[in-house]
Amino acid sequence: MSQALEKRLLEILEEELHIYQEIQAIKLMENQALLNFSVRGLEHSNSSMENWVQKATILEEERRDVAWQIAQGAQLECDGEPSLRQIAPVLARENRGRAELLAKKISSVCVDIGKLQFSNTNLIERSLNYVRELIEHLLHRLQLQAVAYNPSGALVSGKEVSPGLLDRRI
Repeated sequence: MSQALEKRLLEILEEELHIYQEIQAIKLMENQALLNFSVRGLEHSNSSMENWVQKATILEEERRDVAWQIAQGAQLECDGEPSLRQIAPVLARENRGRAELLAKKISSVCVDIGKLQFSNTNLIERSLNYVRELIEHLLHRLQLQAVAYNPSGALVSGKEVSPGLLDRRI
């Protein structure tokens, strides 16, 4: 029974690595779409991302269940869910090495995904700041005072316009 669980754990880790590599590729596509101002590219990356994140969530739940079963079979005392680090000592030697290698690869890919996400977030923020400044400049040239509604529904003007909705009728 334990061998079957260990084998399934390794299969899950390999599948997770594949999923995170796909997410990494999607983040790269998202980055290119942001640089190219491609709405279609962003829509495609967002829909792809939802699909892969859903798969990762399902697989992560299964990995937790398998890790829990391995921990119970080995009578390990764990606070909460057992981590790979906690169950690694009870895995067969060859399985332990493979699990550690896969965990390192997954960790590395996740770090890269985080870096790409940070970069993409910065691109979005810079773009939004540019649009805000452009609108402010255009309204200033037209000598119209920018008025907007802030999230609470109150009217605001000038630099306070972002993140509200612009209303030129006022």
